[in-house]
Amino acid sequence: MVRRSIGRRLKALRLAARKTQADVAAVASPAKLKRMEAGQVAQRMADVRTLCFMYGADEATTEQLVEQSLISGEAGWWEEYPVAVPRWFAMYAELEAAATRLFTYQPEFVHGLLQTPDHHRALVTAESALVPGLDGDQQVELRARRQRAVLGRTPPLRMTAILGPSAVDREVGGPSVAAAQRAHLVASPADIRVLPATAGAHAAMKGAFTLLEFADEADPAVVYLETQVGARYVERPQHIALYRDMFELISSQAVPIEEYLR
Repeated sequence: MVRRSIGRRLKALRLAARKTQADVAAVASPAKLKRMEAGQVAQRMADVRTLCFMYGADEATTEQLVEQSLISGEAGWWEEYPVAVPRWFAMYAELEAAATRLFTYQPEFVHGLLQTPDHHRALVTAESALVPGLDGDQQVELRARRQRAVLGRTPPLRMTAILGPSAVDREVGGPSVAAAQRAHLVASPADIRVLPATAGAHAAMKGAFTLLEFADEADPAVVYLETQVGARYVERPQHIALYRDMFELISSQAVPIEEYLR
């Protein structure tokens, strides 16, 4: 999250100084600068200081960004697994770890923060047919660390999840594992609802999404869209507003999971 904030401010300073990516190639290649401004990599203190000088930033701004860059260099749990955690997901992990609110719609898939270890292991087993060599034990360990980092912090993340019937009813891992997963959902402190098939057509039929919100007003909300091969991060205000409206619409059609499972 710190990296994202630094990146946004560095880009704003560059644009205000009317500098192109090519103008700062001596400090960072266009590819590196793009990753720095997107918050996809840690911004080194020396690079931040040099860029601030090139952009004509004042001393207070420079020192603040340099101090933040020291924090951004601290490793998150995901950075201990550079092979197992793709770069496109590592950025999401950092955002999720810093978010104060999370709204997610998952028609087929129980959100990772809500999965039991056995449920997740069954998913990894199924996915291994596409990704040979996938380490099930490591993936379960990663999921557990992610859950502890996000759900065990103070204050806790406020989470609202809307699931499709398939995400709840599918017997992932067999009947006993599926039953334990449903019990876990019911016991979760998150606000979990189900959008039943009887709701008919709805506004989110084009697929899953996760909306993340942050306490700092300088850090705008992000919508995360994941596929098998990567992810997209949506930040334009008009698009964020559309996803908020979409979530509100399907919320009005969804029922609490306890009611759905009766």
